[in-house]
Parts: sequence; C-alpha cells; structure tokens
Amino acid sequence: MAIPFLAQALQQAVQAAGVICLGVSVGSEGDRTTWRAELPVDASAADRQLAATTIATFDLAGLPTRILDARALADVDQLILKAVTQALWEAIPAPTLTKVQLRARILALYRASL
Repeated sequence: MAIPFLAQALQQAVQAAGVICLGVSVGSEGDRTTWRAELPVDASAADRQLAATTIATFDLAGLPTRILDARALADVDQLILKAVTQALWEAIPAPTLTKVQLRARILALYRASL
C-alpha cells in the first residue's frame, strides 16, 4: 500500500464525516497510532474526537481498490490528454507547434485554470 494514497483516503474519510481536515499524516502504514489528522486550530473537541474515531476505524479492506481506481483515473486522464492533443494537431491545417509542444501548452493552460 502506498502512504500517499492512504493519507489521501484518510483525509477524504475525515472530510466525509463532516470535519474540516487540512491534511493527514501517516507515520507508519502498519501503526494507526502514528496516523494524525491536521485540523484547524479552532476545531471543536467534538470534531477532534470524530476525526480520531474516523481514523481509528478506517476500513483498510477497500483501500487497494481505491488506489487502483486512482491510478486508473490518472492513466485515463493521460490517454485523454494524448487523444485531445492528437485530434487538435490533426485539425490544424498548418500547425506551428509540434504535438509535444501542443500537449505542453494544453497542460500549461490546465494548470493556470486550477
């Protein structure tokens, strides 16, 4: 299991429980006592307890599927980007950019829109 995916899944679980979560740290995958949720300084005691309970009871059984889903989505996004780049490049009568340059420009525009 990869720690970044575990931390991301934990943060999503804490947020799904209704707690504002700024981030999650996972010291050791096999030791839940090292898993921590970072909450705003003004978080209530109830929110802190709910976050701790959510982390302590987090279901690891479904995590491999969620990791595979995240990786699959990343792969699909890359394939879509390549297809869009190819289609745009082919649609331009006399392109001034190479396919690689066009892909880089699409990525730059995407990042600027975030």
